[in-house]
Amino acid sequence: MNRKLTRQFGSSLVLLACALAPQALPGASTPSISGYAPAATVSVVDLQSIAVYGSGFQRGLSVKLTDPAGRTTLLAASRISQVAANSFQFISRFPVAGDYQVQVTNPDGGVSNAQKLAVTEKPEPTITGVAPGSLLVGAKEQSVTVTGSGFRTGLSVYVSLPGGGNDLAQDLRITSLTANQFDMHLVLDRVGQYGLWVTDPDGAQSKSFSFAVTRSQAAVQLTGINPSSPVVSADIQLLSISGSGFQPGLAATLTNPSAGTSVLAGPSYIRNVTPTGFSLVTTFAEPGTHTLRVTNPDGGQTGALSFEVGAGGASPQISSVLPAPVVASPQSVTLTVLGSGFDGGLSLSILRPDGGFSVLAGNQFFDFSASAFSVVYSFATPGNYTLQFTALSGAKSKSFVLNVPAVSTAPVILAYSPLVLQQSGQLQAVTVHGLNFKPGLKAVWLTPHGFTAPAQEIDPSTVTAAGFDVLGSFDDNGTYLLQVINPDGAKSDYFPIRIGTPGPSSPLISSHAPNPLAASGNVRSLLVQGGDFISGLSATLTAPDTTFVQYTPDQIQGVSFSSFVIAASFPQTGNYTLRVTNPDGSLSNLYTITVDPAPESPTISSISPAPVRAAATGQTLSINGGGFLPGLKVHVTPHPPSGTAATFDVDPAQVQFVSSTGFLITASFSQPWTYDIQIDNPNGTQSNVFPITVLDGVSQPALSGYTVSPSFALTGQNLQNGLSVTIWPGVGDPYQLTGLTPLCQLDSKGINRCILALPVSLVYTGTWRFRVFNPDGGQSSTFEIAF
Repeated sequence: MNRKLTRQFGSSLVLLACALAPQALPGASTPSISGYAPAATVSVVDLQSIAVYGSGFQRGLSVKLTDPAGRTTLLAASRISQVAANSFQFISRFPVAGDYQVQVTNPDGGVSNAQKLAVTEKPEPTITGVAPGSLLVGAKEQSVTVTGSGFRTGLSVYVSLPGGGNDLAQDLRITSLTANQFDMHLVLDRVGQYGLWVTDPDGAQSKSFSFAVTRSQAAVQLTGINPSSPVVSADIQLLSISGSGFQPGLAATLTNPSAGTSVLAGPSYIRNVTPTGFSLVTTFAEPGTHTLRVTNPDGGQTGALSFEVGAGGASPQISSVLPAPVVASPQSVTLTVLGSGFDGGLSLSILRPDGGFSVLAGNQFFDFSASAFSVVYSFATPGNYTLQFTALSGAKSKSFVLNVPAVSTAPVILAYSPLVLQQSGQLQAVTVHGLNFKPGLKAVWLTPHGFTAPAQEIDPSTVTAAGFDVLGSFDDNGTYLLQVINPDGAKSDYFPIRIGTPGPSSPLISSHAPNPLAASGNVRSLLVQGGDFISGLSATLTAPDTTFVQYTPDQIQGVSFSSFVIAASFPQTGNYTLRVTNPDGSLSNLYTITVDPAPESPTISSISPAPVRAAATGQTLSINGGGFLPGLKVHVTPHPPSGTAATFDVDPAQVQFVSSTGFLITASFSQPWTYDIQIDNPNGTQSNVFPITVLDGVSQPALSGYTVSPSFALTGQNLQNGLSVTIWPGVGDPYQLTGLTPLCQLDSKGINRCILALPVSLVYTGTWRFRVFNPDGGQSSTFEIAF
């Protein structure tokens, strides 16, 4: 046979064939593989032991293992054991799933069949239950048996605590681990739903399994509230709730007439709890029938108590200010504040960019009405000024942020000459007077009919900083608008220039602010801009459905030649129209105002970490909820035990936008007070007011794990720079390391994850213990590692 192949194909092919298909030596044994135990295995990176059954096996045999990709490995002799004529064992890794081939070669050259060994994908661990089924709250450690499948040596167990935060159970121990169950030992000192999940050494994670911890329920009952009929108000209200069976840690569920439900819990909302009553802190935004239900920590729940919320009076609201913009200057300016609900003004507080605080009151107000008033104030420093109005009733407006820019270098038109210009198709020379004009500027004309003429380049030789000459052809009587554009792109406001002899006016509406507008039933101030407006004018605003509102002269504020203000609501989407009638009967153009659909308002649902603890330095918080937009603003209002404190804005540089459902802020909460946080999106929508409880006390560091590569380090959370660590080694007396600096980073859930490298040599076996002491006095539980 071999001679024939040699003659036909060459001797090299014979050698290759012999290498690929080894032949048994004459008289060699004939080993055979018939099966395995286990019959199939799963794909893992760990070594696994396989028992091989068959016949004709000899001591000193070798094992060839072929993986699903066809790669062959000859197992080391040290991995083959317990060889008998009918069986032997070997250990190997099976890192990928698929069909492997096992083949045996005896020392005498006998070769077995290549027997398939099926390796399947390793299933994720699964939790199916816990025992006992009824777990009761307690301060002592309890043993809980967890059942499921796919549990492996080295698994990690995590238990999340009730409350919806990111807190995990500490000091958790695992014993009696098998593939289908293990015992965990921990303290269940909170009532509610716990989450349980495991991660195996390969990183595969089970789904979270929920289990409840309760206490025996006592009867609880609601009998009344005081005041019995609260009213709608943006201000926080304090209700006295009476009944029986109330327990510390209770929660109150409020349902409004629109079926919206709020669950109020914690010291920010629930105060002074006794068995027969407690105080509830809340706000009411909607009149009508509300219901209250109380749930105790042991699960006991009252029936629903119904009560009425009256309409009440509207809180004051600041919507805009004039002039717009206000430019930084050491000179005082007359500031007109526009809005609603200004009846009976008590004070206007102004928080300056430098942190200074002013309160204007009494005779410092003038031209006072329900929708506008004026004050004289100096905005000497550029930056954000925060305004808040307080009515005699004590009701406060929401904070209004006024951005005051530095002195502008944009061109400003102050006047023109000659003052009387006649209608003519011939070019006429107009001298323009003002500020900040630059050679190379352009002039843009807007005609009385709304047509914009091409930009006109002005002879640079005629331009000075205070004036220039421009030619115009004025074909129509009425008001033309002139705008100047400097070579650097800076633009002036439009300035009205009247053409024609004295007679009927020609009012023109050219723009409005704010713009764009979103649909809302709330009344807001609308600044209308244009020219030739005369004091005593009236206006008609027509909605998309053709309903209209007529504004009489006494309902129109701040009338000047180029602007006025009306208070209007825009509940419909679509195109509104506005027309002005001057006292001489002249009508303006029919001006279109487009109202967009109302955008989603942002909602704050939680913060992390919670609770926050008072600290002199800035703390990073994760704000969670929905509807957040890039460029949002964050307002924080402190509530000291007595008196008032001004709202402040978080520095935009300290706001890190993450997604529409969460972002991070860094701010200082130096006092153990309640703080309210509120979000303004760039589209004008505003979030709910969310209270933050800042507790007096120390941090709560925690150790959760360790690593030995590249050097020994502990892992945990809430570790501070300058901490100390006490170490109890496996052998010998404890010692302490001081002045250590951890490496910490806030993760996407707001948890301050830390790693702390320790200069220790793990030369002793046994149980090592570690405890961390933060500089503020906070200390961790003792963390144990068995080496």
